[in-house]
Amino acid sequence: MNEKEIITSWNEAVELYKSNPDDHASIRQARDQLKTVISSYPKQGVSKLCYNVAILSRLLGDNATDLEYLNLCLSKDQHNAIAYYQRGLVQYAMKRYADSAKDFQQCVDSMRQATLIDYAQLGLRCKLYQHEVIYNEAACHLKLGNRKNCMYALLEVKKLIDKDTTKVLHTLDIQTPIESVRNGGNTLEVIVAGEGKLYTPPVSKLNNLAKKNYLGKAKVVSSLQTGDTFSGFVGPKLKALDRVKKAPPDRPSSPRPTTPTPQLSESPSTNSADNKSLLEELKNQKVTSQPGRPVTPEYPPPKPLIRPKLAPPTSSGGVDAKTPLAAAKPPLNPKPSVCNVELIAGDRMEKMSLSSNTNFLKLMDTVGTVMEYDRGTFSLWYLNRQGTYTAIDSQDIVAHVWRNKVKNNQMTIYVFGV
Repeated sequence: MNEKEIITSWNEAVELYKSNPDDHASIRQARDQLKTVISSYPKQGVSKLCYNVAILSRLLGDNATDLEYLNLCLSKDQHNAIAYYQRGLVQYAMKRYADSAKDFQQCVDSMRQATLIDYAQLGLRCKLYQHEVIYNEAACHLKLGNRKNCMYALLEVKKLIDKDTTKVLHTLDIQTPIESVRNGGNTLEVIVAGEGKLYTPPVSKLNNLAKKNYLGKAKVVSSLQTGDTFSGFVGPKLKALDRVKKAPPDRPSSPRPTTPTPQLSESPSTNSADNKSLLEELKNQKVTSQPGRPVTPEYPPPKPLIRPKLAPPTSSGGVDAKTPLAAAKPPLNPKPSVCNVELIAGDRMEKMSLSSNTNFLKLMDTVGTVMEYDRGTFSLWYLNRQGTYTAIDSQDIVAHVWRNKVKNNQMTIYVFGV
């Protein structure tokens, strides 16, 4: 069987059971069809089909076949928590309480601390709750006469139910079983989940079962014209033919008028007089314009290079003092040589004047004298364009402040204590 036949048979078996869930003949036919598919299905999907056969066998009352196919299911997928849960229910029904308790413990371990597993994404409409599995384990311990382990399991179930994350996920009344066990009760009813629920094939594979024609159906178009015998591709070929038909006609080539050139004699030595007369005639011939073409004017001669006159040198090799020199252009943005500085230290403000060539050490000494601070007990700062304080701690920053922060002969320096 190929994959398409396998998916089709799997889906037909599930639909057959859903159409008659209470008819044993339909259930048995669906189980036999799934058994046939198991022998042809790939290894990764055998566990789901074995699970379906086990559930159908339980509906028929065949616990032996149910246990056999659950064992086969777990041999293919050792982390299938719902399969451990169903095998624990079969073991409990067969009164194998110790094996049933082990299966329920293995189911909790396979859930990996998850309080809920929803198998809907895998094609099984079933939800497995951790507190229900532990509750069934408590029922097994009670059947084995181990009331202490039973009470431990019931208290763990109560702890899980009291959590906010699981309060709305259950309908189990745990307080009544706890009181019953404390008062000497010997019976706890196991919780059965996923009864009659089967794995369905993946939806993506079911949607691809129908044959799809991505190219569409071809159409044969016959022409009524007898002269239409064209056959071939009608895309770029016809477009190229249309471009050729719509292209403008070529321009007619008109012969250029030629001026007859006089023929010189092959031997100038024998007929030198005729050659000289022809040369003189060509030199004296005026240039005439041809009809339809303008006369090209002659280019004017280039202007001579005029060098500037320099001042006469003196006896000492320099320029004469009487010769006027070009005045130097003033700078575009002249900076003041002296500016008024406001020193701000908290609520205190002092004023002083500084020259633009003041260096860093002189600036520190001058500020210390005006503010009456000792050197090393204060630092100088200014406000940058971003509105944050920047320390003045080197000669480069001092030059930067004089160059960019002096406006209208005024600037502000902030004094902070160290």
